[in-house]
Amino acid sequence: MSRLRSGNVAQYTVEKLIELGARPLTLSDSDGFVHDPDGINAEKLAYVMELKNLRRGRIREYADRFHGATFTPAKDEGPTALAIAADCAFPSATQNEISGVDARNLVANGVKLVAEGRDMPTTPEGVDRFLEAKVSYGPGKAATQAAWRFRPEMTQDIEHLSWTREQVDAKFAADHARDPHKRARGSRGVRQAGRLRLGSQYRSFVKVADAMVDESTV
Repeated sequence: MSRLRSGNVAQYTVEKLIELGARPLTLSDSDGFVHDPDGINAEKLAYVMELKNLRRGRIREYADRFHGATFTPAKDEGPTALAIAADCAFPSATQNEISGVDARNLVANGVKLVAEGRDMPTTPEGVDRFLEAKVSYGPGKAATQAAWRFRPEMTQDIEHLSWTREQVDAKFAADHARDPHKRARGSRGVRQAGRLRLGSQYRSFVKVADAMVDESTV
């Protein structure tokens, strides 16, 4: 995996990737990024969570702690996290952090999937490069819609429930199993089958329109 920040979204993305058998390779913050060729495992992730969440440290300390990992400062010219060969990328921080040039670098280094952990981390030019290269592209809007469709935190608050992480995962899995292709069907509403980007936009417009209708009938 390439291009994961080290904030909350990235941390829990790494946790889920490890659980699913993936091998995360990089983590970054505003100072630069670390590359761990051996992969970030559960022990290393626990260190990152303690480093970032409790000590408020910088990701460069990871390279001091784990043998074989390297740190590249953001100010240095040359290779970036996007130049690390990987199958998947999960931009999880600032808007517009992946430009058209960055997208071309990712494609050149073999990326097959880009899944955004926040809204608009990829510029429009970057998105176009992914689509042209047939990279599986999951926009942040699609990811947040998946969370909105099944609102575990809201349900727990309203019904005064307390679910474990395992229960929440199971409910997400069951919800997806009931209708795994809903986003693709939404994209066909704009004659672009299989496009998560257009499908999520289509469903966003429908959601807002439905809300406005509901408001007008109150």
